[in-house]
Amino acid sequence: STLAKTGFTFAGWNTTANGDGTSYAEGATNVSATADLILYAKWSAATYSVTYVANGATSTLPTQSPVQFGNTFQVAAAASQNGKTFTGWSDGTTIVNPGVTYYVATSPVTLTAQWSAISYSVTYDLGGGQGTLPTQANGSISSTFTLPASSSNPTWIAHAFTGWSDGAALYAAGSTYTFGASDVTLTAQFSLNGY
Repeated sequence: STLAKTGFTFAGWNTTANGDGTSYAEGATNVSATADLILYAKWSAATYSVTYVANGATSTLPTQSPVQFGNTFQVAAAASQNGKTFTGWSDGTTIVNPGVTYYVATSPVTLTAQWSAISYSVTYDLGGGQGTLPTQANGSISSTFTLPASSSNPTWIAHAFTGWSDGAALYAAGSTYTFGASDVTLTAQFSLNGY
């Protein structure tokens, strides 16, 4: 039966312990000797792949050459993703920080980027109108909230409320707003009556 050694593969036999003698493949039949013959098992260190998984990262995915059993490699730099803070690489058991020396044992290594959402604030500005200033809890990228209902619209004499502007688009009262990767200021917009 094939010999086994953790982290190594059996590579045949040799007549010297350091492998500098005559080598014989497993099952070889061409072995001849005129005296007692001692054969030493030869071992080749197993090599394991190292894979990085982006998990939403927008930065270039790191690469790593395969690493032999018992050797180490330096974990890649932090990845990046809009609206998220990189918290490390997970090997499925432990969160590993960039730059750490990682020891390769007896299996392939998969390191997956881990993230925590950045919290963004929402500020309302009455834009010259009057009324109760709305409030809104913080949110993270791609999360949503509902703008105040029309019953809460600010007022301004001789003006009509037309919606809330984030500086890029106009949103009607009661509509759904989706967070981007920044704090939000929503300013009340008005049109002069009759114009």
